[in-house]
Amino acid sequence: MQAEKLARDTASFRNKIIHNKDPKEQTKLNRKLLANSQDGSITYLTIGHTKGLYELLVSGPDEISPLSGHELIEKKVSRWVALGAKWAYNDEDAYTRDWNFSFNGARPYTKYLVENIPSESIFTAGSKAKTGKTLANTPPGNIVRTAYRDWLWNYEKKTIEQQRHSSDLMAVYYAVEGLGQFLSEGQRGYLDCDDKKGCRWIKSEEKSGHRFIYQREKTDEEFSDYLNTLIARPPKYRH
Repeated sequence: MQAEKLARDTASFRNKIIHNKDPKEQTKLNRKLLANSQDGSITYLTIGHTKGLYELLVSGPDEISPLSGHELIEKKVSRWVALGAKWAYNDEDAYTRDWNFSFNGARPYTKYLVENIPSESIFTAGSKAKTGKTLANTPPGNIVRTAYRDWLWNYEKKTIEQQRHSSDLMAVYYAVEGLGQFLSEGQRGYLDCDDKKGCRWIKSEEKSGHRFIYQREKTDEEFSDYLNTLIARPPKYRH
C-alpha cells in the first residue's frame, strides 16, 4: 500500500523511521512493554497480520524477562482483540476466509494463536460504515489523509470523498470503548480454524474464552459520522 512512499516523505510527516530495519525488533519491544506493565492491564489489538503476536507468544525467556512469551501474555494481557475471521459468524456454520487471518501468509500463525493464546480472545467482524470524507478538509501534512487518499485511488480508483469500509476502525473502537451504541456480541461459542478452509464460529454454551463482535443493524450512518469525526481531529500531541 505504498507505505515506503509515505515513510520516505519525511518533509511532510517529520517521521524518523523510514526502513523496517530502523525501529526496535518487534518481539523484543513487545516483551519489554509487557514486562514493564501491570499484571492484567494490557489489551493487545491486531488489525493486520498475526505473525507478530505469534512470535511474542512462542518467544523464550531472555535478558528482558525470565518468563516465556506464553507466561508474559498470561500474566499481563487481559484480552486479545483482533480484526479477523470477519465472516466466520454465519447461520450456515460455514468456514470462511478473510485477509487478516487466512491470506498473506497469516494462516498458520492465526490457527496457533486461536488455539493457544492464554487470554480472552475477541474477534470483530467487518464494518459496513464508511469513512474518509472528513479528511478532505484536513491539512495536507495529515498522514491519515494521505494514506486514505492513496489507498482509495490505487486500489479502487476512488476519491477520498467516496470513502472506504471501516473494519479496522471498528476493532479499535471496540478495544477502546467496548460495545458502545454501535456494536453487539454474538451468541456464545468459539472460533474453529482450519489450515485450508479458514475459520468458522461454533455456537456453544461451553466456556471458551472466545467472543465475537459485530456491528448492529441500521447503524451505518451514525457509526460513520462518529468515526469520521474522530479521524479528522488534529493529533493530541505534535512533534
